[in-house]
Amino acid sequence: LHSLRRRQRQMCIRDRYNLGGRMDKIDKRIISILEEKPSATLTEIGKIIGISHVAVRKRVQRLISSGFMKMVPAFNIDQLKYKIAVILAEVGDPKHLNELFSIFKDCPRMMFLSTSIGQYNVFSMMYAEDDDTLESVISFCSFRTHKLIRKSEVIVLCVSEVPKYIPLNIADQRSLKVAPCGVRCDKCTRYKDNKCRGCPATIYYREATFGH
Repeated sequence: LHSLRRRQRQMCIRDRYNLGGRMDKIDKRIISILEEKPSATLTEIGKIIGISHVAVRKRVQRLISSGFMKMVPAFNIDQLKYKIAVILAEVGDPKHLNELFSIFKDCPRMMFLSTSIGQYNVFSMMYAEDDDTLESVISFCSFRTHKLIRKSEVIVLCVSEVPKYIPLNIADQRSLKVAPCGVRCDKCTRYKDNKCRGCPATIYYREATFGH
């Protein structure tokens, strides 16, 4: 009886630990398995770790509801032959930072957007389907050329070594006439000259075949 009560107390402690917004070793092991094999079933994960599939499901649900994890598709950038650019930028006024982030938070090409410490105070990553579209994104419209940015520097990435799979915002509902950032593709000279596929969130977007 004493042993049973001790185990119950230990289970309560573990539950409070997890519900308190932390991850334990089992949580991290579950995440590691899902990273290696996203299609792994709850039963498969449970057998590897040594717990029931019910316990695995509760932990996964807890990780998602607490904001530690989100189940999203990830893509092999090299396989898609997509181009990625890192854009470092300087924005002067802190109020302008909030305004800039508000403008580009819904940009379908934005892979990563964050404040940073150093010579530049904004770090971003954007993708494009081909070289012409990438040139449009980084040199003629969108983030880098926005009026709130004082100066910027661009680094175009080559082969992605780690990680191989990266989440992308693949827009499937192209109903907008104006891009989320305010750009009008139908008014753009490069778009008219077929040197840009346009914004994936708009009706003007020219679909790219994956891997081409």
